[in-house]
Amino acid sequence: MSSCNTAIKITPYEIIDVTKHTDLEWSFRVRSDMAIQYGQYIDLVLPMYGEVPIAISDFGNGYLEIMGSKHGCTMEALFEKKIGDQVWLRKPKGSGYPLSKFNDKHLVVIAQGTGVGAVKGLISHYCREPYLLKHMDIILGFHNDKEALFKDEMRAWNNCVNLIATTDIPSEDEFFESGLVTEYLDTVDIREKKDLRVVIVGSPVVIRSVGQIFTELGLTKQQIWVCYERRVSSGNCQCEHCRVTRPFCCQYGPVFRYDKALTMER
Repeated sequence: MSSCNTAIKITPYEIIDVTKHTDLEWSFRVRSDMAIQYGQYIDLVLPMYGEVPIAISDFGNGYLEIMGSKHGCTMEALFEKKIGDQVWLRKPKGSGYPLSKFNDKHLVVIAQGTGVGAVKGLISHYCREPYLLKHMDIILGFHNDKEALFKDEMRAWNNCVNLIATTDIPSEDEFFESGLVTEYLDTVDIREKKDLRVVIVGSPVVIRSVGQIFTELGLTKQQIWVCYERRVSSGNCQCEHCRVTRPFCCQYGPVFRYDKALTMER
């Protein structure tokens, strides 16, 4: 289904909380009751500055949370906003994660860097309702511990699921392991392959590497989903920056089943 409708009106929403993860990555929580799916994105509009698509990192009763990086004039203007200020948003767009296919399964989530923002809500959802899954493994990778996102949430998630957080540069914080996410895939119990469902978010290299490892271990491509949230550029199906062969990521993504994603790569 197409989600690229630039005629969708923009509506002001009040910022009710701001979380600074690093100097360049912040989360903004706004008052909202919009219907949302985990994995979708939303268009942020700031008059006089511009419009950008941004990942919905979480949502709940009366709020929506977005996480972005301080790059470009629109995002720089967003980072000047404070609690009580307003931002303008369109309705959520894109495909989300198919929760019905994850429920009662062994879910594995692998995410890298800012891609963690695209799975934060999904992880929190299953940590709040762990009975929906048979088991859950999370492997999150960052360049170093100073660039790690959602540190408090990761420690909370670690109390309810098997979580490994890694850094490329070794950390003095014992919470973080050293190395790449691919080095810890062997910690996942894959004996019941038919019950495994995998979500991968990260750079194209990470997506291809992790996807290849799991398929070599015996999973089918239909058991794996990837999120191309990094490729969504304008959200209006016109700039073609996120075009992957035929479909646009902003129109039919950013979440794709792996077998579909492989046929769309440039």
